[in-house]
Amino acid sequence: MSKILLQQLRKQRELKIQLTDKLSVTARRPTQLQFEEIREKGRYADLGKRYIIGWDGFTENDIVGGGGTDKVPFDEELWGDWFEDHSEHWMKIATSVIDAYNAYNKSTEEAAKNSQPG
Repeated sequence: MSKILLQQLRKQRELKIQLTDKLSVTARRPTQLQFEEIREKGRYADLGKRYIIGWDGFTENDIVGGGGTDKVPFDEELWGDWFEDHSEHWMKIATSVIDAYNAYNKSTEEAAKNSQPG
């Protein structure tokens, strides 16, 4: 039961980010504690490296240039290396994850305010 709840909890934090017309990634919004750690270190690029959990549309050609057109299954290590060399996507990913984090915080603050007696 707890594994199912954990999966549901993590699924609620997922968001899709469109990088190009054909490339997208799935990110998992960091928890409040994880985000505070990122903010303290000032390493917002970590949002793009550590919190991407999937991709769509990536082919060998997209990854290595001159490769085939076969879609490549997501691999965390491969994503990390590719992402480090593609700074053109850093801001888009970081902004999208931060926006999702802020929306979550706003909704939890409103829910807390609405549940207070008085």
